[in-house]
Amino acid sequence: MKLIHGMDRFLLSLQEKKQQSTLKRYAYDLKQFHSWLESIRTPPVSIELPTNEELYSYYSYLHKGVRYSHNTIRRILSVLKQWLKFMDQEEQVTLLEGYIQNTLQNRKTDNNPFLSNKEIKNLFSTVVSNRGLTDNQQKYRHLIRGRNEVIFRLILFYGVTIQELTTLTVDRIHFASNEIVLLSRKGKVRKRTIQPEDRKKMFEYYMTIPEAVRPGRYDPSPFFIAFDYQRGTYRWDYDADAPKGLSEVAMQKMIRQEIKRAGLSRHHTAQQLRKTYILTELTKGRNIEELRKELAFETIQPIKSVEKQWKEKKSSSAYSHERRAVQCRNDNRSPLFDF
Repeated sequence: MKLIHGMDRFLLSLQEKKQQSTLKRYAYDLKQFHSWLESIRTPPVSIELPTNEELYSYYSYLHKGVRYSHNTIRRILSVLKQWLKFMDQEEQVTLLEGYIQNTLQNRKTDNNPFLSNKEIKNLFSTVVSNRGLTDNQQKYRHLIRGRNEVIFRLILFYGVTIQELTTLTVDRIHFASNEIVLLSRKGKVRKRTIQPEDRKKMFEYYMTIPEAVRPGRYDPSPFFIAFDYQRGTYRWDYDADAPKGLSEVAMQKMIRQEIKRAGLSRHHTAQQLRKTYILTELTKGRNIEELRKELAFETIQPIKSVEKQWKEKKSSSAYSHERRAVQCRNDNRSPLFDF
């Protein structure tokens, strides 16, 4: 694919500034935008920079077409903004900055960003079921069902990030001692002790991988492996001579699909799932500083942000319920409790 003018140079300029996982995500977002432009342009093959009208159309497409979450839209627009800034397109940079601010404002008015216990149970029951799957998807579902379930368990029950999941290798999973060693994007190492039930789920997934492509117990190979539905087998990285790990983009896509299949709000991204873990720990009475160290945060700000968001949500819910109760009294009816 011949990218739009300047995209390749922009990505090349970031080689020494960004990690490979970040560069892959940037390239994916830029290629996705390029493909969309080709689909609406006449003639379709064009390497001209986008117009203001095209940028607005793409912004609308992300919101109303593919219905991405606000976090995902903000990330994509941020990448486009950096590329256009690299190309000295100040007017379009300002335009995109406005769209990003609108997206941030819309995110603040979202419904409850945290999953309730009922929603979590529904999510897990959906992940292990064939609900809403095509015949072709059901055919190989048994090979990735466990993988997907473990990913959700590690995010919701241990606050593991997407970056830590995609860099988790088999040799850093100690089944005997119930311990996993995680590596963040910034190279920070942290250890987590997992519950026996979750260790069992991880081992069951590991054993579902066909022996021909299954990594050895002490191999530095990816634990979460990409799957090829067309061939009905796990992917192989011939350069590394090892199973091909599930990328951040692919993992985020899987999470979106499973959340959609469970009938949950599309705003429940991997980041929001992790916030649910933080909130759960706070409601248990966990010390904020202790939680900061566990999650390897530089400051307590991310945790305080979750705490503030939850308090605002509770305040809003209480106010809404009070208004419904008043209305019910006026109508001589009993209030409806829905939370």
